[in-house]
Amino acid sequence: MPNNDKPRTNSEIDKAVGNLEKIMFIKIDSMEKALFLARQELDRRLEGMNEFREQLRAQANTFVTREIADTRYMAMEDRLRSLEDKRSNLEGRMWIIPTVIIIIQIIIMIVSFIKPGS
Repeated sequence: MPNNDKPRTNSEIDKAVGNLEKIMFIKIDSMEKALFLARQELDRRLEGMNEFREQLRAQANTFVTREIADTRYMAMEDRLRSLEDKRSNLEGRMWIIPTVIIIIQIIIMIVSFIKPGS
């Protein structure tokens, strides 16, 4: 045995045990305080996450549902198709009108050439 490890008296052992108890109580108290603070911080963060989740939920409630969007999209497609049909019809009429006018003019010219010579 080294010289430092000499047998001690009961009072020295009691004193050392008492000192160890004080140190252990201080460490346990510090760990409990640290755990309490960590729990408070965790609760604060979870509360912030819950608020954020609630904001997302409120925002999601303002969005248009898929069914409504599909219905409106199909209605707009129908209206667009109707407008395209009307435009095509109008373009066809606009093509025919000048053609008819030209034919009438040609007929008038032919008739005017035929009349004077008859």
